[in-house]
Amino acid sequence: MIRPRVRIITTGGTIAGKLLPSGTVAPGLGPEDMLARIPAAAAYAVCDVDPWLEVPSSAISFHDMLHLSTRVKDALANPELAGIVITHGTGTLEQTAYFLDVTLDTDRPVVVTGAMRNPTLPSDDGPLNLFNAIQVAACERSRGLGVLVVMNGTIHCARDVTKSSSANAAAFQSPEFGPLGAIDEDYVFYARRPFARIPAVLPQTITARVERIPFVADPGDLLLRAALETGEKAGNGDSGSAGPSPAKAKLLAEARKTEKLFEESMEDDFNSAKAQGHLFDLAKAINRVAESGRMSEVERAALPDATATLRRLGETLGLFWDAKRAQEAVPDEVQAIVRQRDEARLQKQWQKADELRDKILALGYVLEDQKGGTRARRKL
Repeated sequence: MIRPRVRIITTGGTIAGKLLPSGTVAPGLGPEDMLARIPAAAAYAVCDVDPWLEVPSSAISFHDMLHLSTRVKDALANPELAGIVITHGTGTLEQTAYFLDVTLDTDRPVVVTGAMRNPTLPSDDGPLNLFNAIQVAACERSRGLGVLVVMNGTIHCARDVTKSSSANAAAFQSPEFGPLGAIDEDYVFYARRPFARIPAVLPQTITARVERIPFVADPGDLLLRAALETGEKAGNGDSGSAGPSPAKAKLLAEARKTEKLFEESMEDDFNSAKAQGHLFDLAKAINRVAESGRMSEVERAALPDATATLRRLGETLGLFWDAKRAQEAVPDEVQAIVRQRDEARLQKQWQKADELRDKILALGYVLEDQKGGTRARRKL
């Protein structure tokens, strides 16, 4: 009997865990080491090995996923291969499996597996998971099902599966539609087929990035603002609700955009008229939010940040002057010198008064002589 040929690509993860002299466990077992623990697999397939990576799943980036997808595509150029098995850490296993499913256009099985317990622990699940994955990849009935995830004797569709526990051997579940099938000793059983797959597209490179921002009770703006300030797109997750409101995100983005345009205008030969125009646009955006009767408290939370940006930029041009706030902001040291100067002027000690004025200027403040005395304010 001719045995099917299966390529095993390893990436590291718990399934490849090895005890280090330091006492910690890290990816270190190669594909030959893992296959040596399941000699019965030779009865089901001839296994080629490709020791690609040796990292925890948290270290696998989208660029690595793209490289892996290309690697699988190149391997499947060999018509003798019945399927591919990929060993992977479980932390991001479902993301890699989904990525492969939407980028690989093949009817041959690509199976992703891992382990919840590392090889140094009693009853580690890695050997059986790898053994089952080889059985599934070598099975003719696995063709045309897309990328599959095999864990704990169960076969999942890559688009449906999710990790539901950090320790349970049965952590991988397909909560909406259930698993596709199971492995019963030496028989691969399918109970259903996945829904129609979307057309696979394998890009040449990845240029865009979308940050995932969880939505929780009483959310703050820190993650959203960080994404906006770095130019990333922000997506909501972890909740069925709408997440940070579009109006709130739009106002925060408008404030960041205004700050950038304001700085560009001031660097353009101090074009203060153009800079004021950008401030006027931001003021209109703030007023639209403030005057909206339907705006929620979450959406209104963006107002203080946007207003603070408007005031800070406006004060650079001498706008929004708040005499009381400016006076309170003058340090005691400067106010003491102002009083000494006023006293020197009353005594007609003009040279001393001028010296004290120069001292105040050197500290970054200017003086405004008024009828009731002299007031200091920070130099603009």
